[in-house]
Parts: sequence; structure tokens; C-alpha cells
Amino acid sequence: MKGLFIKGCKGCGSLLVGLVLLLGLLAGCQPQRTPQEWFDLTWTGLAGVDAFHIKGQAEVAALDSSRAQAPQTFAYEAELNHHTELSVKAVPGQQTLSGVGTYTAAEPGKPAVLTLQDGSRWVMLQEDKPVTAWTSAAAGRVNPLAIIEGLREMKKNVRLEHGAARGTLVLRIEPDSEQELLRLKNELVSEMDRTQALWRKQMAGQQGNLKAEAVKEGNRLISGSKQQLIKLLSTAKVNTVYHLTISKQSNLPVRLTSETRITYTSSNGKTRTESLWNDAHFANYR
Repeated sequence: MKGLFIKGCKGCGSLLVGLVLLLGLLAGCQPQRTPQEWFDLTWTGLAGVDAFHIKGQAEVAALDSSRAQAPQTFAYEAELNHHTELSVKAVPGQQTLSGVGTYTAAEPGKPAVLTLQDGSRWVMLQEDKPVTAWTSAAAGRVNPLAIIEGLREMKKNVRLEHGAARGTLVLRIEPDSEQELLRLKNELVSEMDRTQALWRKQMAGQQGNLKAEAVKEGNRLISGSKQQLIKLLSTAKVNTVYHLTISKQSNLPVRLTSETRITYTSSNGKTRTESLWNDAHFANYR
């Protein structure tokens, strides 16, 4: 019996090896998710999360050699709570924030508060105390949640990138240029509108004859800037590439980076090119 048992085991050993190889081949034959399916799965996962934290940096730079301007950078943090409430705060330069709600008194402004409306739009709540221009930008044009929601609705090209870290995959996403320009235009105009609304609230508390003149002059400057912005964007061309890193285990975002290049004709007829770089990290899902 012992001899038969040993002989049987030798046969089983070969059989088991064959089964392992067969199972491996069968696993490779299973349907693989397309890049678009991975994106959709990630968006669905985000829609089911109640809270998490985002920490990022952004930079705006002129790419023309004729303009000697230093890049403008800002750091930002955002906290999602109760699935529909987002607080965003930003400071200029590469400063480190300690967390939403724990900023020092020396930092001007306060976090911007956004609420999710219609299940797809992040809308900033207007309050008496103004947020800084940096926070307004972080809540608008570089807001990772708004970006992902916008990408879901845009025409786009999505493909897998090689060289992702273990346990993750990276999607390269190139949205339709015209739709990306429209998104950027809407965000910039919204920032202008918020600036004008806050200006009017600030001036409402002023007294005296100078108030009317100040309000008139302020509205003239803001309206003129808004019209100039819209005119410049009418000639603009935008190209953006996003890289979305996803955890294979949770199907949730780990990181979102983007680089946007916008080329437009300035008021003096010269062609200008600017870039917007953004790098956001997601953490503390709960």
C-alpha cells in the first residue's frame, strides 16, 4: 500500500501542477476591465464614500520667455463630510496646512464651504466673510471632486499607463479640448462672480459719500476684468492631461495629477501660453 500511495502521489503531483497551470491560464482568459470601466468604477466608489481628506498643491506659470514672471503656487486641503459637504482652504506658496479648521489666526480668510447639488454640482455657499483668492481657486478650478465629476460627463480618451506602483493602476485621461475649455471658462467666471458678490457685501457696511463712488469704481473694474477674460478665452486653445491613480483593492482614488496648457491671444495681439499644474492626494476614507 505504501508503494502504491507514493506512486499515486507522484502522479497527483504532476496532475496538481497541471491544474495550477490550467487555472492560471483560465484566470488570464477572464474578461479584463477597460480603462473606461475602471474610471466608472472609481466614480461609483467615490459616490458611496461619506468622508475623506484631500491634500494638494497647484501652480500657475507663464511659459513665454518674454514674460519674466515667477510661477504662482498654492497649497490646499479639503475635507469631505456627510458625503455632500466639502470644506476647502488654500494658502499661497508651498506652505503646509495642519488641517481644515485648524489654521492660524495669521492666515487671512477662512475655508470655502461647498455643497453637492443635484448629485453632480459642487456649489460654494456665499457667506459674509470672504475667502481668499487662493481658496476660491482651490474650491473651483483645481477642486479634485469637481474635476472627476466633470470628466465623467465629458468626451474623453482614457487609457492605462504602464509602470504603476504595486496595488495600483494609473489612468491617463485626455478630455475633449473644447469641453475642457468650457469647464475652465465656467470656473474662472464663477470666481469673478464670487469676487463681485463679496465686494458688494463688504461695501454694504460702509457709510458716507465715498461709498457710492467706491462701489461704482469697484463694479466697473470687476465687470471690465470679466469682459476681458471672456474675450481672451474666446480665442483660447486648451490641452489637459490627467493621471488618476486608483487603488486596486478599494477601487478608490489615491492621487490625481493634471497639467493644463492654455494658449490665447492677448489684448496687444501677442500669443501667450500659460500652464496650470495640480497634484492632489486622497486619504482617510471612511
